Amino acid sequence: MKRYNKEHNLDNVGQVQLKLGTINKDDPKVVYVSGKCWVTPNIETNYSDVFDSLRKNVEKAIRKDVTSNEFFMNKVIVYFDINPDSFVLGKKKYFGFDMFFRQNENTKRKLKTLIPEFNMLMSEICGMMLTDLENFGFSIEMAA
Repeated sequence: MKRYNKEHNLDNVGQVQLKLGTINKDDPKVVYVSGKCWVTPNIETNYSDVFDSLRKNVEKAIRKDVTSNEFFMNKVIVYFDINPDSFVLGKKKYFGFDMFFRQNENTKRKLKTLIPEFNMLMSEICGMMLTDLENFGFSIEMAA
């Protein structure tokens, strides 16, 4: 059976490990960036509001960058794999996320050619996300 998915490592941004991938390497209409790290809350707050605000900030930053790019549609999906209700002050939790991007039909490019562009984009987006997390009172560690 032929394997269709493909992933490439991107440069780490701070403590966040990133991968760029697609589920169909022969026709990469949709590409995704997957990231992971550990987060530890250092202040008591409403964590659901924190992660809702964080997701909105990330989506806004991505749309700003993607809409100025002719290669991608401005429809982006951002998914955070975290349960804010399970946070306990001072206890670290795994934080994983996925961001899905759809290429324009007339400008589809192979996954490997997208690596430099996504290294730059994710450096900006994840840098902003890490700053927001720290401002919300979280410490961040590299996931193993």
